[in-house]
Amino acid sequence: MKDTYELKLNASAQLSLPLGLVQTLRTRLGKPADSWLRYRLPQIIGLCQSRWGLEVEEAIPGGATAVVLAVRKAGMSAVLKVHPERELAERELHGWQLWAGKGMPSLLEHDVELNVSLQERVIPARSLAEVGDRDIAALAATGLLARLHSVGRPLNLPTLSTLIARRFTGAQALVKEGQAVVTSDLLSRAREVADRLLLESGPDVALHGDFFPDNILFSQQRGWLAIDPQACRGDAAFDAGTWSYAYGRGGQLRSNAELFAQHLGVSSERISGWALVVAVTNLAGRAAYGHADQAEVATTLAACQELL
Repeated sequence: MKDTYELKLNASAQLSLPLGLVQTLRTRLGKPADSWLRYRLPQIIGLCQSRWGLEVEEAIPGGATAVVLAVRKAGMSAVLKVHPERELAERELHGWQLWAGKGMPSLLEHDVELNVSLQERVIPARSLAEVGDRDIAALAATGLLARLHSVGRPLNLPTLSTLIARRFTGAQALVKEGQAVVTSDLLSRAREVADRLLLESGPDVALHGDFFPDNILFSQQRGWLAIDPQACRGDAAFDAGTWSYAYGRGGQLRSNAELFAQHLGVSSERISGWALVVAVTNLAGRAAYGHADQAEVATTLAACQELL
């Protein structure tokens, strides 16, 4: 069985997309996914090629919300990211406009109508998830997070509550369809935690919104940089909670939160609470899309129960 999806760009060119990404988009978008992949995506790529003088090299694996391509522009390596969903594209663009060159790679081009962005490519793309020493990884993550949060609280950003609501809506839909490993009860209890944290919100800052170790890459020129933001504004502990869950995929959730709290001066209880919220909603999707094995599911669920 092939592990790629062959996309016809034009009469003479094809592009191999990771089958896992295609399957995830089908789960997320339903029937419109195939039409977007077969017809709209090649049109968008072709327009970007002609407007920005791009040479498409290959699809970059990973991700679940967009098609990401390695391209060249005037001999320079870059990344072309194409979103099928306007809301996610706009939220990401907010982040690029806020942090590009200041904790994130440079934003080279973008088109709000096509839901595309052209970004500086970090080569080699070594992620923070590959750093096995947790203390070193946490030090790098907290240093970068302090830079991102230092820009203040731009009022044009959506609130954290809108991001949380979207994630719970998506997780609840998967639970109703019988595709999620989390239960309705666990989802409800996590929602109660989220509501309490939102009501008692801590310092209000510009949030990355998706501060996973996989979204933190090392640049030899500029150190650690974040990518793939879901920019919003809200509780500073949220980004720390995301990392605390994601580094170790639930296995070190509480101890990660305590470590982050020491570096950032933020309550470890708030960080742990947000880690729980992110863990529950994220695990629902990861399991439904086939990204989480049984060991990860068991570890994450155990960590969540311990915090409730």
